[in-house]
Amino acid sequence: MVRRGLTIAAVAIVMLIASQAMADTVVSTYLGMEAGTAGPTVSWKNLPGDAKFESGTYYTGPYAFNRDGGSYTGPGLPSTGKYIAVCVQMVDLVSPATYDVVSPSLVPDHGSAQQLDNADRSSLRRLELLENLFAQHWSEIWSAGANKNKYAAAFQLAAWEIIYETNTTKSLDSGSSTTFYAAPSDATTQANTWLAGLSADGTKMGLIGLRDGQDFVVPVPLPATAGMMFATLAVLGAVTSLRRRS
Repeated sequence: MVRRGLTIAAVAIVMLIASQAMADTVVSTYLGMEAGTAGPTVSWKNLPGDAKFESGTYYTGPYAFNRDGGSYTGPGLPSTGKYIAVCVQMVDLVSPATYDVVSPSLVPDHGSAQQLDNADRSSLRRLELLENLFAQHWSEIWSAGANKNKYAAAFQLAAWEIIYETNTTKSLDSGSSTTFYAAPSDATTQANTWLAGLSADGTKMGLIGLRDGQDFVVPVPLPATAGMMFATLAVLGAVTSLRRRS
């Protein structure tokens, strides 16, 4: 019964996102990193449609934005004020921007080989893995105490690995057939632990995509929303029961 309720809640929110997000915008100002670290160095090579090798040290962790306006009124984003997003595109720079709010399957880089709905990489089930990463570990960042920055960096590294790696095995360790990898660090070790436990068939957390120069995803916590829906249904049920008795 609970599983059925959670499924209904998840479907309802996904439908709401789909109905409101496709043509809407959110105007945002970048505030800085919410948590995380600068590094470790990450490297990638031979991405689909891009045979060059690149390497660099990037900020790894969730990004903080202030919402200044825009037409989007669906779940996941406040009408005004601060929100947190995760980078899904490494090669562009964040800047004050008007983002298109889209399905997460349409990021990063609309039309590119890295886009999550790219048919040539459908067998990797990258979107499902990303949604499972959020469901399992997003909340751990904010309850990690002294480990918050390490967990934030690990989460970002794991997200990039899911998006950019072309192997079916997800690991940040380097190797001859590895497309995306990162220098050894505490964050890399933590990310590899999380990646090893992911399942495309596991629990999902809803996401919305933000598409502009640099693309992001924002989580929509389905379990919490489902809990609120159950509480509302319980209250309505109690009211209905009292009316019948009277």
